[in-house]
Amino acid sequence: MDYTNFDTFKSPAGGVELSDTLSSWRKKTNGIVMKVDSLDSTAGTLDGTVSALTTTVATSNVNNNSILLSKVQLLGSNKLLGNVGSGDGNVAAVEIDVTASGLQDSDDTIPTSKAVKDHVVINQRYISGRININGSAASLHGISVSRTEVGVYNIIVADSHQLPSGESYSVVAQIGVDVDAYGPLSNVINDAYHIHVFKIADIGGDPAYRVEIFELESITAHGGGNDHNDIVSASFIRRDAQFSVLGLPATDQ
Repeated sequence: MDYTNFDTFKSPAGGVELSDTLSSWRKKTNGIVMKVDSLDSTAGTLDGTVSALTTTVATSNVNNNSILLSKVQLLGSNKLLGNVGSGDGNVAAVEIDVTASGLQDSDDTIPTSKAVKDHVVINQRYISGRININGSAASLHGISVSRTEVGVYNIIVADSHQLPSGESYSVVAQIGVDVDAYGPLSNVINDAYHIHVFKIADIGGDPAYRVEIFELESITAHGGGNDHNDIVSASFIRRDAQFSVLGLPATDQ
């Protein structure tokens, strides 16, 4: 069977024109052109049989920004298109992690903001203060202080420095000045002081810690005709003293 090229084909209607519609093409070519689009064509042959014609579209023939997202194949849930390999490769579906459950140290999964733990700004993740002997805070960072009794202080964390649920500060305190002997008959054994710091129940809904300061007090008495004194009693007593306090996150992940 003979075939005629379109550039030389003549039909009773006068030939195929570029301005013709698809319907006109089909009519003038007696059904040879069945379907024409940019990606796939179905054409009829002169003997009436139908065959599939696959057309390759050159990149230069595709206008920029002309392919709609709706024309891209559907993706599975929680996937994005990309290439996580070490070199050039075909575009592939990459897993999106939205829960951080079992998130691994790998480039094969992309975490969302929901899967990434939020962290407080670094300059808010500590508390500190210098406390006067009367229980007032001379300087502080993220705390308020209240003196409940002699040698007992409450350190209360301010709103802006509170840690996420499940985290807490590890708080330490240190006496900043020497403390005089308790009385005229008392002396200090090797400047023996003890500072006790521990977490207590929230105060007014705010996390709180307690600082207790003790001094080892000794009572001396004259030893008789010799020149030395003897210790007749010793005890721990609470003492007010100037101290500094510092807290860092104990369970920061």
